[in-house]
Amino acid sequence: MRTLIQGGWVVGFDGRGHELIANGSVVFEGDRLLHVGRKFDGAVDRTIDATGKLVAPGFVNCHLHAAVNAGQTVFIADGKADYFGSNFIGYVAPRRGAQPPRVGAKADIGGTYGMWSALRAGATTILDVGTMPGGP
Repeated sequence: MRTLIQGGWVVGFDGRGHELIANGSVVFEGDRLLHVGRKFDGAVDRTIDATGKLVAPGFVNCHLHAAVNAGQTVFIADGKADYFGSNFIGYVAPRRGAQPPRVGAKADIGGTYGMWSALRAGATTILDVGTMPGGP
């Protein structure tokens, strides 16, 4: 199925560098880009109106803690009301000689939520630089 995304601000690459194309268009079919530019006159099966939106390739997130960011307060924190007022070291890294926190399956749930959040925000390449044991 050939899809046209049109009307938005398109981030394109002209062979030398990136450019921002106002009222641009992107055409793809399956996993192949067919057109990135100002206007496309060919036949398409589906059209998506992106007026007022940014149409960009996937973003790269090189610093993510999937299971210890906001997802931790929802799935792992167990009532730590002051979480956002402190740092991650205070909750995840144990003192010398102490046992690490026991989070088990909750880290997996929190990590999955953290990865989903990054994908939802547009990241297609992710480097998790330190999730807690049991995370994704």
